[in-house]
Amino acid sequence: MNALFAVSPSGMIVRYDPSIVANPGSIFEKMSKRDFKTLQGFHSVILYRGANLSEPFKANWNTTITNDSICTWGYLPKLIFNTVFEIMEFSGEIRLVPNFSRPSSFTDDASMIKGSMFWDPEKATNNQGNVHIKILFASNVVRTGLETQAVTNYLIFQLFDRTTNELIGNFLPPIPNVFNDGKICMGHAFPSTCNSTSETVGKLVQSSIDSFYSSIANTDLITDSMDRRQISSQLFGWDSLKETAPLMGRIERLLNVKVGNFLLDNLPYEN
Repeated sequence: MNALFAVSPSGMIVRYDPSIVANPGSIFEKMSKRDFKTLQGFHSVILYRGANLSEPFKANWNTTITNDSICTWGYLPKLIFNTVFEIMEFSGEIRLVPNFSRPSSFTDDASMIKGSMFWDPEKATNNQGNVHIKILFASNVVRTGLETQAVTNYLIFQLFDRTTNELIGNFLPPIPNVFNDGKICMGHAFPSTCNSTSETVGKLVQSSIDSFYSSIANTDLITDSMDRRQISSQLFGWDSLKETAPLMGRIERLLNVKVGNFLLDNLPYEN
């Protein structure tokens, strides 16, 4: 069997991360002890849309409680890009696509545009047949001491079947600042650990969302064999009206790296 999969005593096939789990048996012990309890719409969070994050709005996100963490998760209606964009031509059509280079690198290049744009997965996947993308953001809070707790944030693309509403799989977004397990690189300035007596879980989650919206995407994590910049230029784009343009290619081809993450794979998704 593939090294990323194992069979539990009950016969169920499960995925595990061999870099974290040295012995496959330990993942089954973890599964038998971990009780996922989800409170639907438990946390009210502030999301943003519009230029310069000028239109905040409330959303009710779910909270899943495990034996050792509290995970608050929900869907972003749009994905923000704070980065450098470049002009590209696709079959005679001019588009802006993310370049992900640091803004200071192209201060005098007229073909490079610094700014913030929102990408709408619903608009982009209108011509993709029976599949569509949802953008999952999750903040997992773990107590690290008597008075401290740490938060880890994740961003993944979920592919759903339009006709059955079934989850096809969790995929790695072809953007920088996201590790291969879906964890977001929040930057050195982000306080991932805080005092649990002064910061509630709700404040930690909102701080994570605000930091994600305001951070600048760059090429720091593009070190793997997957050319995220090339794939992103076909997946993300804006036409002359600065509206999300249709994808240049099929989603199944562009989203070709699945995320294997025990927590994210076992959240009770409802489409």
